[in-house]
Amino acid sequence: MRNDFDLSSNGLYVPKSQIAYVNSESLFLVAKIFHELFGHGLFCEHSSIGKNLISIIEQNGNEKKFLYGSVKPEQTFGICTKNIGNYEGFATWLEFLLCRETGNEEIGKEKKEKLPKEYAKLLEYFLDTEEKISRFGLLAQLGFPKYYEKDQFLKKMKDTLDKIMK
Repeated sequence: MRNDFDLSSNGLYVPKSQIAYVNSESLFLVAKIFHELFGHGLFCEHSSIGKNLISIIEQNGNEKKFLYGSVKPEQTFGICTKNIGNYEGFATWLEFLLCRETGNEEIGKEKKEKLPKEYAKLLEYFLDTEEKISRFGLLAQLGFPKYYEKDQFLKKMKDTLDKIMK
C-alpha cells in the first residue's frame, strides 16, 4: 500500500527503485514474477529505452509522455510506435518465453488465454517479430547490449539470411 499497489492487480514494477511487487495470491505467480521482475526489470536496467525511462523518472520528467506518446524519429530503438508497447510487449514476451523454458508451459498457456486483448496482440506481434528477425535481432532492436561470439554470430546471420531468402 505504501507504493500505491492496486490490490486488484497481480503485479507492479517500480522503475525508479527497480523493485517488482507481485501478489502472492495470484493464480499465475510464476508468470507474474517473470513478467514484472525479469521482463520490466531487465528492460529498465539493460535496454536503452528502459534506461532512458529511468533517466526521465530520475530527472522528474514526464515518464507518461515518454511511454504513451508516439516514439520520436530520433529514438533509434524499439519495434512499437509507442514505448508502452516496447515496455509491456517485451515483458509479456519474456514472461511466456521463460514459462516455456522453465517447464511452466501450462501456466503460460493458461495465462495467455486470460490476457487482455491489447496484451495478446502485443505478444503475437513480438513473437512474429522474433520469428522474422531472430531473438538476437529482437533484443538488439529493443536496445539491449550486444555481445558477439564469433561462432554464434555467424550461425545467427546464416539462419537469418536463410529465412529471408526463402
